[in-house]
Amino acid sequence: KASSLFEKSEFVINIINDLMNKRTPILALSIMLVSSSALWAEVNPTSLQGASVSSVQQAKRTIKGTVVDNQGFPVIGANIVVKGNSIVGTITDIDGNFTLDEVPEGATLIVSYIGYLEQEVTVTRGKNDYHIALREDTQKLEEVVVVGYGTQTKVNLTGAVSSISKDDLQDRPVTNVSSALQGLTPGVTVTSGTGRPGQDNSTIRVRGVGTLNNSDPYILVDGVETGTLNQIDPNDIESMSILKDAASAAIYGSKAANGVILITTKRGKTGKPTVSYSGNVSFSNVSTLIDRLSSYDHARLYNYALIQDGSAPRFTDEDLQLFKSGTDPYGHPNTVWTDYIYQTGFMHKHNLNVSGGSEDVKYMVSTGFLGQEGTVRNQWYGKKVAYLGDSITDERHVGTTKNYWEFLYELLGIEPLVYGKNGHQWVDLLGQAEKLKAERGDDVDAILIFAGTNDFYGNVPLGEWYTIKYDSVEVSGPTKEVRRRRYFQMENATLRGRINQVLSYLKMNYPTKQVIVLTPIHRAYAKFGQKNIQPEESYPNRIGLYIDEYVEAIKEAANVWAVPVIDLNSVCGLFPMYDSHTRYFANEVKDRLHPNAEGHYRMAKALMYQLLAFPADFE
Repeated sequence: KASSLFEKSEFVINIINDLMNKRTPILALSIMLVSSSALWAEVNPTSLQGASVSSVQQAKRTIKGTVVDNQGFPVIGANIVVKGNSIVGTITDIDGNFTLDEVPEGATLIVSYIGYLEQEVTVTRGKNDYHIALREDTQKLEEVVVVGYGTQTKVNLTGAVSSISKDDLQDRPVTNVSSALQGLTPGVTVTSGTGRPGQDNSTIRVRGVGTLNNSDPYILVDGVETGTLNQIDPNDIESMSILKDAASAAIYGSKAANGVILITTKRGKTGKPTVSYSGNVSFSNVSTLIDRLSSYDHARLYNYALIQDGSAPRFTDEDLQLFKSGTDPYGHPNTVWTDYIYQTGFMHKHNLNVSGGSEDVKYMVSTGFLGQEGTVRNQWYGKKVAYLGDSITDERHVGTTKNYWEFLYELLGIEPLVYGKNGHQWVDLLGQAEKLKAERGDDVDAILIFAGTNDFYGNVPLGEWYTIKYDSVEVSGPTKEVRRRRYFQMENATLRGRINQVLSYLKMNYPTKQVIVLTPIHRAYAKFGQKNIQPEESYPNRIGLYIDEYVEAIKEAANVWAVPVIDLNSVCGLFPMYDSHTRYFANEVKDRLHPNAEGHYRMAKALMYQLLAFPADFE
């Protein structure tokens, strides 16, 4: 029988050669492919043990069936393929039906569709009709990653996506997440902000400026919208993905027009509690400074230029020697001013977290600390400043969640000592000053007085700064003359008398400390109950005085008591009489007297630049 098999193979080969000679290679190749398995089965020595051709070939048949979802509705376009042989496959029609030919006995069918769990169905003997029900996958899709605000895989593959791991962020000595993104992913531009220590607040642009107004990307932390990255500790981030193309708008809407940044924070894991600590220390300096000419070289070269011009030299040889030796620092100074402006900044970061949990409950508790000094010297950094005043200074946060002195701590590093109380007038500030002296002694660097408009609302008369009396005074001659003499008016009943009391006490008890007075800000309508309704400043008080007159009296204190007065009434720009400024105040309808957190920040920003013009102390 083997000889007959070889005769068959020779016959097929002759046909193939004949077809090749007739330039029909495609048909010849097809015949060869179809016939190869049968030919090989016949000539293979293992098949020459009495087996027929039909018994060697694997039995194949046609099967059909229907694919439905978990509610019994037909699934249109579901994929059905034979496992291990993706060539044999089909898809369901509009009724969920399918027909599949050439299915080997015992084969496994793989049935899949977007949004459903993949299923495997074994083709059993004698069964040609199958009913397959797919189950929905609510968390993971094989072909498409789940999108939305909760679970992310890569995350939210909508097109151009960049992923950043936790190691990429933690290995960089930066103060915040926005700065850590710089240079990590293409298409994302990170521009350094103010450079303020601890609050660089870099600007992030995904593929440039996309809109005319706000071009910031849409930021989601664990599915929750947030406006900034800078309040997140890089050590708490597990992963970050940046969606950079317009396809993300199909998920997040118009807010995604400028790109989307998705952040997943770390989670606790099943197991024993794990304590983890990380920290780093770094130093920073100004990278490049222009080399300056010393006073000696400047004077020498200046003389040389004058001589070349035919003029007499400006500096003598003695002057040049004094510049060079530095023995006369006041008359012949050689001050390197950059040494007084710049310094070496020290930064240290620490993070401590505890994580663990069981199958039912998982936890992670994390705390971080950042301390950073800037490279520009700030005379207020670390200074202890006492704040005297009323409700706007009160640490109980009247009408706000954060006071101006808290923002000044962040902006200038001022350590606040708060003594202001709600409802206090200038007459009460003397008690605050006495309390400061009793509690802190001289352990204070500066004192800021921010008394609001309670004296105006309380109908306190302005009064006078001085009382005039006639006294005898010795004059040149020597003779004595009787002249008028001014004495400070110390009455509790007038505004000027109250200011005299407070500033007189501070001048006597804190001669080396900086004392700064702030004018009150503008005020509008406020209603705190039927017995406490305060009209806006367009109306005078009950004694016929406008708020402007009280502000001017406080400004006069600068000359009377030799103290700087910051006119916060004007420099902060708050104007609550107009509805456009109600965003800065506690309540548009009932409280346009107390600034909210945004208003306090605006006050602090104005104060920051004013304070930098004054020494923090005189010691």
